[in-house]
Amino acid sequence: MGNKLIRGLSSDTKLTVPDGYSFYETDTTSEYLRVSGAWVQIDGTFSTGSPLTVSGTAPEIRLAETDQTDPAGRYRMGVTADSFVLGRSQAAAFANALGSASDFNFLTYDRANSVLYLQAYESNSWYINLLAGAAATPGTNAAVVIQPHATAPYVDVKTGNAAGSLISRVKVGGGSGTPDMDISNVRVDLQGNAVVGLATIGGNGDANVNIKAYKLTTDATARRIIQYVLDPATDTEYSVSQAVPDAANPKFTMAAPDDAPSTSELDADHITFSYTKATDTLNVHVNEGGVIKTLAIGVLV
Repeated sequence: MGNKLIRGLSSDTKLTVPDGYSFYETDTTSEYLRVSGAWVQIDGTFSTGSPLTVSGTAPEIRLAETDQTDPAGRYRMGVTADSFVLGRSQAAAFANALGSASDFNFLTYDRANSVLYLQAYESNSWYINLLAGAAATPGTNAAVVIQPHATAPYVDVKTGNAAGSLISRVKVGGGSGTPDMDISNVRVDLQGNAVVGLATIGGNGDANVNIKAYKLTTDATARRIIQYVLDPATDTEYSVSQAVPDAANPKFTMAAPDDAPSTSELDADHITFSYTKATDTLNVHVNEGGVIKTLAIGVLV
């Protein structure tokens, strides 16, 4: 009781002493002050003009809301085994050791395993929201950037398989060349949007390249597969061919331009068709050694 400071446990009965004494609970780190004949818990702040150092074998800082029932409102941050932990205590009086798996440690800088954990796992309804800019009206420069080290081999996006395992879904490679983005164990659902840009679609190894029109089982509308080309001069898209559904009798259709091809449009040993509207004539064209040869198949009626 020297210097008017009493130490004890939260379960100890606080003595009746004159005003001005303080009581420090060693198990909860809460502090009380004797004021007007009653013990009043101290809610205060402190400041320091120099760095604050907390030392120990597992040094930590504990935050305890006095209007919450323990362990609610109990948060802690500290260092253990050379790893930094920030989390919520799940045991009364901070009974769990710092970094315990029984607490909700939402940020862990784990040096032993060379990984930074950012987690929201208090229940299945929790999620992590990464937001750039104002919530209602984010700025034009607002962005969330996922950026590995310059020498990192890849960025891997994984999700659970509902059976307790994490499965790689999207993996973006690194390296000095043009890296691959591997999409696996997932169906790409564009929902009416498009893949824009210069791209090549190819089979992997011996796999076939299958292009299918997607539809829900409850969708009554049959979907076409349409191939377009872009005229860069006018930024206009033109349909070249279509796969048209018709129950068990699907149709393949293609454009029949009223225009004979040039050698720059028809590669060697390739064939195409045209339709002369003025005479209702269907024509076939082939590029043979740099010469376009044409056969008028017949007049359509």
